[in-house]
Amino acid sequence: MLLNYSVKGYKVFYDEVSFSMIADNYIKKNQDNLIKNAAGKHDVVKSSLLYGPNNTGKSCFLESFKFFLNVIKNRKISYQKYEKNIFYDNDMPMEFKVEFSIDNEVYQYELSFTKESIKKEKLIKNKTLIFDRSTKKNVAKTIYENLGERPTELYLNFLPKSYTSDLTLINDFVDSFEFLERNFLPDVNRMLEDKSFYSINEIVKQLDLHIETLIDNSDLVEVLKKDSKLDNDLLERMKVFTKYTFKGKEETLPFGLIDSKGTVQITNLIYTFLNAIKNNKILIIDEIESSLHTMITKSLIAYYNSHNNSSSQLIATSHDLLLLDDKHLLRKDQIWFVHKDKEGNYLYCLNDFKDNSDSDPRGNVMKKYLKGLFGALPEPNWFGE
Repeated sequence: MLLNYSVKGYKVFYDEVSFSMIADNYIKKNQDNLIKNAAGKHDVVKSSLLYGPNNTGKSCFLESFKFFLNVIKNRKISYQKYEKNIFYDNDMPMEFKVEFSIDNEVYQYELSFTKESIKKEKLIKNKTLIFDRSTKKNVAKTIYENLGERPTELYLNFLPKSYTSDLTLINDFVDSFEFLERNFLPDVNRMLEDKSFYSINEIVKQLDLHIETLIDNSDLVEVLKKDSKLDNDLLERMKVFTKYTFKGKEETLPFGLIDSKGTVQITNLIYTFLNAIKNNKILIIDEIESSLHTMITKSLIAYYNSHNNSSSQLIATSHDLLLLDDKHLLRKDQIWFVHKDKEGNYLYCLNDFKDNSDSDPRGNVMKKYLKGLFGALPEPNWFGE
């Protein structure tokens, strides 16, 4: 479970911004939206949505996760010129902090670095320091004495064998992230793998897409593939068919042939949700509502927040303001805003506005937001007034 995360110096974020998935226990509504007792201590929210104007840092914030995780995976620091804040001096480091729980252990990892060297690296487990690179405390002292400074390599890579299980858990956490890549072409092979097809089909039929059913045609395709004269790409498309009924007539066509871009996107998203839930993923999606009707987006998020999901988390950006006013969809601690002004970029939670008490009806959040009470609102000025 992701608990807390902060970033500083990455792209637009000159100053540190902090984000949390830890639930506010004073909020008693929508308990299904929580994963209870993460690490035996914390309740965490299953999903969080980020709102704000274009070009303020929502997508950039999601990208910072991928950048940070790739540094850990690559085991050393590296970045391109424009991945660091362009107003930073060369000696000003990028900084990342993450707190997460896995197998009832809570880890905190901090890392800051410039292009040339790591300035700070610290690992804490259950509030006990494992190492502090900058002061050579604990394990860091042993690593330094055996290997030297290693200015561009993470000490995390060189933990002694006694910490093998910790490194395994940390790598499991890093690998648990999944970033949705937009693809408006049907990926029928993904739909059919891992026995996901039945579940995808059942959800599709419930979403009022005017589709009678999806048909698994893969066995026939495997037979047809034996005829070398047939185009393999075309055959791949024929593995799944869409069945339509109209005025007592039935027609079946290869999935995606006449289905809308949104319908293809929905099936891809359903698969991604099911896979994330099954494999305890932390799912990152930019503009979750892309090509989707509000009611469809609501239904998919509600499914993710429901009892169907017991251990997966979702972090997504959105411009669909109607999602704010469904009091059964999101809690206050699941709604975040990104605001930008001449002094910097800011990330904060709706729950920070304490006057928006939990006893108030949630039907006024969108109205308050559009009035500017929460900031993070564009103010276009077409006519210079």
